[in-house]
Amino acid sequence: MPYFSSIERLGLPAALGHSREAGWQEGWQQGRQEGFLEALRSMVLETVAIRFGSVPEDLIHTVNSITTRDTLRGLHRQAITVPNLDAFEEALWLAKGGG
Repeated sequence: MPYFSSIERLGLPAALGHSREAGWQEGWQQGRQEGFLEALRSMVLETVAIRFGSVPEDLIHTVNSITTRDTLRGLHRQAITVPNLDAFEEALWLAKGGG
């Protein structure tokens, strides 16, 4: 077992508390970010379903694989404005980097 001096023992709980707090903050922020992305994905898919009826399974998987806010926001706008499902699928393909 390592030896800790009195000074080290006084500083160790504070250092552990700070480390624990930083880890909690990071985990909370990461969970919040993922929750926000999940809400955006849901909005995109719900809009597609409302506008065009059923949503193809591959489209669901593609939307669920997107990890950037701006891309999901852009796709939500596209889902609102494009004339048909084919046009949305093309917008999705372009958003994922095709073409």
